[in-house]
Amino acid sequence: MSRMALVIFVIFLTSCREEILHDLSEAQANQAWLTLANRQIDVQKKRGISGWQIAVSTSSAVKALQMLEELKLPHGLWREKDLEAGSIIPSKEERQLTRERQLARSIEGSLLSLPGIDDAHVHLVLPNGDSASKSTASVLVISSRSGSIQPQQLRDLVAGATSIQKESVAVAVISGGDYLQKSNSDVITGAK
Repeated sequence: MSRMALVIFVIFLTSCREEILHDLSEAQANQAWLTLANRQIDVQKKRGISGWQIAVSTSSAVKALQMLEELKLPHGLWREKDLEAGSIIPSKEERQLTRERQLARSIEGSLLSLPGIDDAHVHLVLPNGDSASKSTASVLVISSRSGSIQPQQLRDLVAGATSIQKESVAVAVISGGDYLQKSNSDVITGAK
C-alpha cells in the first residue's frame, strides 16, 4: 500500500501547476507560451478574468521565470505598468507626461505589429505649446531580420503619428543580438 501512496504522491506533485504570468494580452500570452514550449517546458495558456494566464508545472516555475526574464519576454510587460498616479487631480505636467506615454505605447504597438520587429521602445518629448523647445522622438527597434527594417520607414511612421518633423526622429535598429545597424542619418538626426 505504501508503494501506491508514493505513486499517487509523485503524480500529484508532477500535476501541480503554478501560474507564473497573468493579466496578459493574448499576443503576450502566445509569445510566452511559444517560447517556453519551444524550450521543452510543459506550459498551459488559459483565459482568466482580466486577461490571459501562463501556468507551468511547479517544478519548472523557477526555470521558466528565469528564461522569460533573460529573454525579456513577453515584450511590453514591464512597460505597461506605468508609474502610479501622483495625485487625485493631475497637474498640467502630469497630464502632458501621461499623454506622451500613451502615444509612445501606441506607437510601440504599431511597430510591434510589423514583421521582423521583436521589440520596440519609443521615447517622446512633446513640449507644451507655450514652450520654445522642439518636439523630438527616439526609437529603438530590436529586429530578428537583419536588413529588412528600414530606419526611414520607421521615422516616417513615428513622424506621421506624432506630427514631429522627420529630422527630429532618431531611429536605431538592433538586429541579431548586439549588432547595431546605423549610419549618420539613422541614429541621431536633427536633435540639437
